[in-house]
Amino acid sequence: MVDRNTAHITKLTLPNFDAFYSLASWYRDLVAYCGVSDNGTRLYAMVAQIGRRKSVLQKALGAPAGGDLPDAECGEPQWQRQPTRVTFAPTNKDKVSFSIRSFAEEIPVDNSDDDGGK
Repeated sequence: MVDRNTAHITKLTLPNFDAFYSLASWYRDLVAYCGVSDNGTRLYAMVAQIGRRKSVLQKALGAPAGGDLPDAECGEPQWQRQPTRVTFAPTNKDKVSFSIRSFAEEIPVDNSDDDGGK
């Protein structure tokens, strides 16, 4: 990740991400990809958000197809804007869609007067 104001580069760590088996698809501060477990026996639909340690979504999709080609387990996830929804298309399985809610906290506007309202 690159901060445009300071040009500071930060390494992003995506849980269960293996660039050989899946493509990452970005939408605003969200990234969707198919994750593979450490032992290679489970395939997951993953959505992570910048600034959050825990994944926004992690759902099991079953066992990997076992392909030896790049991007063999899952194609690039497709985003829909209104409502925010992501569709995963794992190999040899049905497409799966998930609605994603924003987890960004909104800062309330302070409408109080400086003189305490007097």
